[in-house]
Parts: sequence; structure tokens; C-alpha cells
Amino acid sequence: DGLNWSEWATPRNLSIQSLIETNLIVDFINFGLLEMGQQQNTSDDDPSPLIIENTGNAELNISINFTDIFTSEPNPSPFYQFLIRQEPGCMFEEQTQTTWINAPSITAHAINRLNFTSGYQEGCSNATIDIHVEAPPSEPPGNKTSIITFISSLAEPKVS
Repeated sequence: DGLNWSEWATPRNLSIQSLIETNLIVDFINFGLLEMGQQQNTSDDDPSPLIIENTGNAELNISINFTDIFTSEPNPSPFYQFLIRQEPGCMFEEQTQTTWINAPSITAHAINRLNFTSGYQEGCSNATIDIHVEAPPSEPPGNKTSIITFISSLAEPKVS
């Protein structure tokens, strides 16, 4: 400060609180009525896939689970699947589920270190979740629904 000085400065602490916050930009998918054996997915953007956005100020890990969509084929089954569409700069591809996998009924890791932008950082802060359904041959006709739950947690980089 120009008046008092020494070899050692007074200890200081600067803490920045991490904000873990997401928003589902697209939060609903309607595949319409599917006949037995008919399949549909969102990889061609028709219907639109789910899109989750990291609106916080830190990278996030996101886990996911699904309630059963079919009564004759409970989760996990090849009749109900998901993947995370890889887009450069949005997340770390390593440990992100970028290939089709059966939708889990218990919480499973899906996205590794989803980026954030917070108004000052450039890049992508969204993740696209593609969904695939196929009507099982033994499934009775009718409307089908499933609730998909996303759980976000702070993604701390590994320190070597």
C-alpha cells in the first residue's frame, strides 16, 4: 500500500461459488402412434431431440434415468434407447454416451463436462439428447409416456 510493507503479504481468500443450473430448451418429444415393430428416433431432427443447456458458471456432469415407456418391455431394453449427440466444444467426448444405449431405469452417467458460457466465455453450452423408440411386437396399442430425469453435478477436472 506504499506505507507498510514486508516480505509477506496478509493472507487473502477469493472464493467464487459454482452455480449448477440447467434449462431444457426442448423438453418434450411426440413420436405419434407407432404400429407394432415400427421405430422412430430424433437423429434426423424430426421430431426434435431433447436439448439441455448449461446456464450456470461451471462445467457439469449430467446423469440420466428413464421411466418405462412400454409395459411389455421394461427398461433397459433395445426398444427404448438414447445417445448424446457429439458436438465439438460442447462437452468432453470421453465418458459421454455418444452411441445408442438402452435407456436405464436407474441413474447413469450420460454427459461429461458440459461446457458453460455465462456471457463471457465463447463456445457451446448445449447438449442434444437423441431418443429412439421401437414398438415391441407384444405391446398393446395406445399412448405411451416416459419421464426422463436429468441430474447435474459439478464437473471438477482431474488434478494430476
